[in-house]
Amino acid sequence: MSKYIIGVDLGGTNMRAGVVSVTGKILFKKSLPTVSSADISDRIGDLIAEVILAQNIKNDEVVGVGIGVPGPIDHKNGSVLSPNLPQLSGLPIVEILERITGFSINLENDANAATYGEFWLGAGRDCRSLVMATLGTGIGGGIIFNGELVRGIDWTAGELGHVNVDSGAGARLCGCGARGCIETYASAISTERRFVEELERGRESELSSMDKNKITCVDIFEAYKDGDSLAVETINETGRMLGILCSSMANLLNPEKFIFSGGITNEWDILSKLIIDEFNKRVLTIPGQRMQILRAELENDAGLIGAAGCALKTYETSQ
Repeated sequence: MSKYIIGVDLGGTNMRAGVVSVTGKILFKKSLPTVSSADISDRIGDLIAEVILAQNIKNDEVVGVGIGVPGPIDHKNGSVLSPNLPQLSGLPIVEILERITGFSINLENDANAATYGEFWLGAGRDCRSLVMATLGTGIGGGIIFNGELVRGIDWTAGELGHVNVDSGAGARLCGCGARGCIETYASAISTERRFVEELERGRESELSSMDKNKITCVDIFEAYKDGDSLAVETINETGRMLGILCSSMANLLNPEKFIFSGGITNEWDILSKLIIDEFNKRVLTIPGQRMQILRAELENDAGLIGAAGCALKTYETSQ
């Protein structure tokens, strides 16, 4: 009898589910808007049922369901603690979904799930230790050591976005309440924000005539390529901060690879050079020679594949 896993990538805007083979191939997937109401559990259950039906597989062929969610989770109680999903916050979602679906549910932080996906089938598939950073609204992260996700005693390990890179008096305030966290400097959103702040201070740029609320990293990179001084300064600072992060993780953990994902990595030729230049200035010799700095390969499917992979690992461990 064939075996399958259901992977679910639950975001604040959309939820995606797919039927995944035990070799990691997505056989079918579907996306629905994430509802803000309390019946989100039923919505997730319906989506899981839909992808199973669409692939015409039997329930007893499904070995488990892996769900990746943004923010921290309460592993002991099987609940979500993320402010990004207030409709789920505090609910015993694992217990609820196991009752609705009849399947074993494996709940995982979404960045950890994406990290495991890249480790299993993406840019990290040929190594045993890696660090991954997801660059978007903030900076998420995950760590694999000796083939296992590093979750920490409270399942909160890998919060790379809150590594401090600026302890000065003018350090930027982070949403977590601290100052100097790297996600306030080097995420896609913070890169855009820093650029716009300089425009508002009167700096000139080829993007000065644009609606400041509509300037994106894509625009800033295009201006960078044109030699726009403010764009060059902004992108250089993003790359420098990410290089500091890489060197810190290399010196601390000595991993084989550091992987970056997110839309900003579409400009990998530019970004990687900046990261590696700063990395080489700061890293110790041995871990610096060891660690490769790479772009993720699985793109938007990393979280879904990784959530399924974590569920599969849980199933195999239990056998």
